[in-house]
Amino acid sequence: MADEVPPMGESDVPPIAGDDVQPIGEDDVQPIRDDEVAFHLELTPPELKITHSALHAFLDNFGHDQPDVHRIVHRLLDKFPPEHSIRAIDIGRGLHGR
Repeated sequence: MADEVPPMGESDVPPIAGDDVQPIGEDDVQPIRDDEVAFHLELTPPELKITHSALHAFLDNFGHDQPDVHRIVHRLLDKFPPEHSIRAIDIGRGLHGR
């Protein structure tokens, strides 16, 4: 068949990201400051709603004796869209297409 893809040989395998990365020693690691962005995360609407709900559940059920944890979770929740926008997300629609 014309559409068949020939099997890949060893020389055809693309390099895995990080193959050429050298290990770093503990002295080379710079800690991330509290005011730096440590990670960028892109979420679909259903993932956004679930993450928002999970943070609220965590806030409601854990860390009551840890004010630092509560403060950080509140800072995270402040980064989300307004509550009414989160509530409007239909998880089923996002999972089953439009």
